[in-house]
Amino acid sequence: MERELEGIVLSVSDYRENDALVTVLTKTEGKLRMVARGVQKITSKNAGALLTGTLSLFTLQLQEGRELHTLRGARMLHHHRQISASLLKQALASLYCELMLRTEDVADGYALLSAALADLDEQTDCFTSACVFLNQLCLSQGIAPWVDSCVNCGRKDRITTLSLHQGGFLCVECMDRLQDVPWTRRQLQRFRRLCHAGMDQLDELRACERYDFSDFCRLFAFFREYSGIRIRSFAFLEQVVRMQEGQRS
Repeated sequence: MERELEGIVLSVSDYRENDALVTVLTKTEGKLRMVARGVQKITSKNAGALLTGTLSLFTLQLQEGRELHTLRGARMLHHHRQISASLLKQALASLYCELMLRTEDVADGYALLSAALADLDEQTDCFTSACVFLNQLCLSQGIAPWVDSCVNCGRKDRITTLSLHQGGFLCVECMDRLQDVPWTRRQLQRFRRLCHAGMDQLDELRACERYDFSDFCRLFAFFREYSGIRIRSFAFLEQVVRMQEGQRS
């Protein structure tokens, strides 16, 4: 049975001679894996539609009862040109796709990834949307930081810090007992605002806050701590950020 499905390419890897194993996040069927035969040949017509992060229309021969399908053809629907022109944006796009690849199926995951890639392509401020995307992904997996009360005792006043190992905000008494480092009121408010933002609220969020790589790293620490998943592309992102910081100094 052949079907046409719209999807975003999450990963491409070698699979036999001149073939590739491709995983896409589709709009209607979640993640699908397919064999793209001959795609690594220089004459392949499908290669441009199979770049990581690209939105394409796939014609698939679906193998009923199997996890691996056959690609019959692919047509690019949208290529993010500004992402291609920026090493930092390329690193973030690769990270987004690997995160979506490695996590369990996410409700509205296609819409979340589409919005994150579109914002990355259009905006110069990369990390505000990156932080919101990552927090939304953590929420879908049940591992996002708890920021509405003390995660340890439940009290809502005298919140004093964020604790990675406790999983969220702590009040002053719990912080003292657990020997965490205090945050300023401004830091707490800023982080809580981030954790309550969705991808459809980026304009409002940017109007009052901007987030950077250090904020992203803080959220990524929660993902790494509680998912147990190793994301290889994070190391490349770190390298790109350090390189750009060195160029500015």
